[in-house]
Amino acid sequence: PWQHVLEPLSGYLHLAARMLEDDDPALCNAWNFGPIPGEELRVDEISDLFIDLWGKGAWCDTSSEFLPHETGVLRLCIDKAVWQLGWRPRWHMPEAIARCVRWFKSYYEGGDAAKECYTDIAAYERSTAVEAVPKVVLPRLHIPAMRAA
Repeated sequence: PWQHVLEPLSGYLHLAARMLEDDDPALCNAWNFGPIPGEELRVDEISDLFIDLWGKGAWCDTSSEFLPHETGVLRLCIDKAVWQLGWRPRWHMPEAIARCVRWFKSYYEGGDAAKECYTDIAAYERSTAVEAVPKVVLPRLHIPAMRAA
């Protein structure tokens, strides 16, 4: 899935901080830090948004029905990170893409890439978690133990 690099980085830093606080072996597991559910974008949508924000450019779909293709939408289930770590993405996709465009424009125009990174980090730290992920407690499913035959 498409997301700003600061999103998964913040998730892994959040996880590392929790691991330093707590010796819970359940923390030593696989984690997904991805975009807000429902905000996944297709490649053509990302391309169109990027070009609009850049101010010029074009792209051409050269895919073929006769060649292998990727799935239409890639998703990561971030439920575990949300419920067990309290982590949530901070930026909606349009802001993430806009910040990427600003960084690349500055870079290609000879700007200071490090300064742009610090600007994004500071903005990210000031932002609050997106509240689009529902705050409901889902019931646990009871799955009876299987008996040996």
